[in-house]
Amino acid sequence: MKGYLKDYGQAILDINEALRISPQLIRARIDKAFLLSITEDPELRAPEVALGLAKEVLARDPTDAHAMNAKACALAAQKNFASAVEWQKKASENNEWLKDELIGGGYHAAARIAAWESGQLWRP
Repeated sequence: MKGYLKDYGQAILDINEALRISPQLIRARIDKAFLLSITEDPELRAPEVALGLAKEVLARDPTDAHAMNAKACALAAQKNFASAVEWQKKASENNEWLKDELIGGGYHAAARIAAWESGQLWRP
C-alpha cells in the first residue's frame, strides 16, 4: 500500500476506489482511518472522518486491534491524547497485533504512547 511509502494521498485514493468497488472491506476502512489521522498534510488530515470509520468497524468487531489503533490515532489527531493512550493500550492487549511491524501495527505502539503522553503527535 502506498501509505507505507508516505504517499498518503495516493493511498487514500486507492482505498476510496477499493471501497467504491467493495464497500464491505473492513481493512480498507481501518487503513483509511489510520492514514487520515497520521498524515501531516492538512488538506488530507480528517480526524473526524477517521474516528467515524474506526467506530463503524469497532461496532462490528469490538476486538479488532487495528481498528482500536485507528481510533487511537484519530483521537490523538484531535489532540485527545489521554483517550488515544487508553485505546492504544486496549489494542496492545492483542499479542498478534503487537508483532505487526507495518506502519499501523503494534510494533509502533510504545512509540505512539510515548509521543501522546508527552502531548505530541506520533509520526512514522
